[in-house]
Amino acid sequence: MQQEQCPTREEVYDTVLDPLMKELLKLCREHDIPFVCSMQINEAEEDAMLCTSANTPVWCSDHLMDALNAIYPPREAFLSVITRAE
Repeated sequence: MQQEQCPTREEVYDTVLDPLMKELLKLCREHDIPFVCSMQINEAEEDAMLCTSANTPVWCSDHLMDALNAIYPPREAFLSVITRAE
């Protein structure tokens, strides 16, 4: 008798969690409910595979924005100015 193999984390995310997250995001946007959710799919410290969803309207709590910024720190803005001599 062959044992049934457990699905990988990525398979569980793709088949079960991703559709649930899409529905959650849709409902939160429809009802203006802020949220942040992040899942790590692999066991890597570096190059972690994160699946993150967020709905953060401008009025949401600073705590939610802090959580989102901890997951994905804001990048410094880069400004490039090009001038032409006429």
